[in-house]
Amino acid sequence: MSSKYEINYGWCYTDHKDGKEILDFYRDFDYVFGKEYSATTQGLLKDLGFPIPDISETYRGRRHDLLMVDSHGLIVRIGKTDIEDLMNPFVLQPIGWKQAEGITVAVYPGVETAEQVYPYYGHTKLYDIAPKFQENILKSGTKYIDKYTYNLGVVRTQINNGKDNNTLVVIDTDNMAIRNSQDLKEKKVEALQRNYSRFENKADAVAATFYEIYGNKRYIQDNMAAFEKHHSLRRTFFDACKGDTSDKVKLGKLWDKCYEMVDVPKSATFPVWKNVGGVLKSSDITVNNLKLYNNWTKTPNRKKSPVVCKVS
Repeated sequence: MSSKYEINYGWCYTDHKDGKEILDFYRDFDYVFGKEYSATTQGLLKDLGFPIPDISETYRGRRHDLLMVDSHGLIVRIGKTDIEDLMNPFVLQPIGWKQAEGITVAVYPGVETAEQVYPYYGHTKLYDIAPKFQENILKSGTKYIDKYTYNLGVVRTQINNGKDNNTLVVIDTDNMAIRNSQDLKEKKVEALQRNYSRFENKADAVAATFYEIYGNKRYIQDNMAAFEKHHSLRRTFFDACKGDTSDKVKLGKLWDKCYEMVDVPKSATFPVWKNVGGVLKSSDITVNNLKLYNNWTKTPNRKKSPVVCKVS
């Protein structure tokens, strides 16, 4: 795959863990380099155009391995993840993912952390500083049990007034900490399967499901805008990843766009489909100030001069 800009990994300095070792209390296996999973994980990374990291570039989360893509403002989360169960507007959504042999490689947009936007909060429990967020996520049918500010991010959204709003989202996307009610889980599974059969682009099916399950509720309006913020990237990702093998040209263009969004915000217009009275109707949405962040790092690992990066 050819890209204009080299993909470079960095390190996360904003988490409360150092990320240097696998904590065997949570897992005793290595997704990236271990004998059991390395072939699958590295195959998925290569298919997405990401280089195989050095062990010193692999951040060890409790239940996942993470790659901090400094150059492009992205985070790659690797492990056993039920992506569809994590589909909730109060949870940061990936711009895309690929799965094989029980392993998920999910690509998340880089966003600001709540502690960077609101530094005076410190490591405080969520319900002490954002009771409305806690109330709303519970109201949506999802129980969130790891409620500390270091697990929260901020997406800059625009609702009606055209001004940026700071919208909180959960950025520690872990199925063990984010749990849906059985009723919500069944509704999402049914809606997703129905919408997957309707749309060629998987991102359109995900969006249609979001609007069907969550979209008409007033208290979710800001967080639906947070979901929409990165949806143009999601549509491009799934246009490139329709089958077992990805379209390397399309993916290369997507990663180039992400690289440029770290420096210069962009605008994007894209269609979304909503279920209105049992009928799917399309309308266009325009998102402004679409930017990716890499503020988990101290000195971003980026190549300022365009180069050609080829991954076989």
